[in-house]
Amino acid sequence: MSKPSYSPEFKRKVVEEHLKGGKSKTAICREYNVGEVAFRRWREQYQAAGNAAAQGQADLARELAAAQKRIDELEGAMRATTAPTTRQRTIVSSHSRGRTVRARESPAEN
Repeated sequence: MSKPSYSPEFKRKVVEEHLKGGKSKTAICREYNVGEVAFRRWREQYQAAGNAAAQGQADLARELAAAQKRIDELEGAMRATTAPTTRQRTIVSSHSRGRTVRARESPAEN
């Protein structure tokens, strides 16, 4: 007689039913005709996968925070290099004989 083969979905369903439904390990094993040793192995694999996923999420969050910090640094450096050294504004002064007179003004002239 060969060992039965169970799909990952079935294993997950059985383990989740035990963990969320509050049924005992023995009751679950009887209901699904699964050996307790196999069930215990599935449960350990399920919990290990959950811990690995949680650790992976934490790692991704740290990487994202580091990347955002680097983006902010680069954007600041880019603004510093592209900003003109002398800020100039074009000022529209009053009309003189029907035409607009424009003058350039630096911050020192304010």
